[in-house]
Amino acid sequence: MQVPKQKFEICIQTMIPSTSPIFRSLSYCLRSPVHLLFFALLLFSTLTSSKVNANPNSCQGPASIGMKDQKEHWEEIYRKKANIDMSWYVPHLDASLSMIENLNLSIETPIIDVGSGDSTLVDDLLLRGFRNITLLDISSLALEVTCKRLGNLSSYITSIDSDITTVSLPPQSYGLWHDRAVFHFLTDINDIKAYLKNLNEGLQVNGYAILATFSKDGPEECSQLPITRYSISELEETIGEEFNLIESSVAMHVTPWKSVQPFTYCLFQKIR
Repeated sequence: MQVPKQKFEICIQTMIPSTSPIFRSLSYCLRSPVHLLFFALLLFSTLTSSKVNANPNSCQGPASIGMKDQKEHWEEIYRKKANIDMSWYVPHLDASLSMIENLNLSIETPIIDVGSGDSTLVDDLLLRGFRNITLLDISSLALEVTCKRLGNLSSYITSIDSDITTVSLPPQSYGLWHDRAVFHFLTDINDIKAYLKNLNEGLQVNGYAILATFSKDGPEECSQLPITRYSISELEETIGEEFNLIESSVAMHVTPWKSVQPFTYCLFQKIR
């Protein structure tokens, strides 16, 4: 049965706006069956080729950024996406908060959140009375978003826009070091050593460190970057003899698009 041109255009317009070049081209193609067939094949090819061949072991994007500058990479991510569109987003960092609450820290304890991004951990810490909080992130945009969200409460926050592997932190300054999903981005041994040097120098003796990384069966990539995955024992060995493992668990993070990512969570205490 032949469909009248007018009805066919109405049908197509329900899927493609009439202002779209595709619709205008399709309307033109209706003048000739040959043109219409050619356009249909072209459209089908475009739609099928645009589908991303998603890597099941990647949390965002299948490709590596290669030599692209790290800071530029993260600024671009926070420029283009809202926090609820990030794979690591959760309304509250419940696993981290549970470990922190179990420590019964004084509200005067100086806390640093490494790779804070625009997470709500700082909001929840402020609600619990903590007032000496440092946020460190390589993305200045992420820090700006957080400070704007906090409003007047941002006066209790110290923001450091820097790379944790190159920043100079004040020695023995923090009673709690928190890192959810930064350490596992370090794949070069020199970057890992630089991170651990800052951790050892910045954390007070008897202070605590919470590190959360992708577990051994977690994604191999995230945000187009390779990941180093850790088991609990591997993370304990890597962090070194200066720390005792106090608590550990594997927490299941559910992304905004409902995929599940297992995280290795470890709570350490610095003993010397």
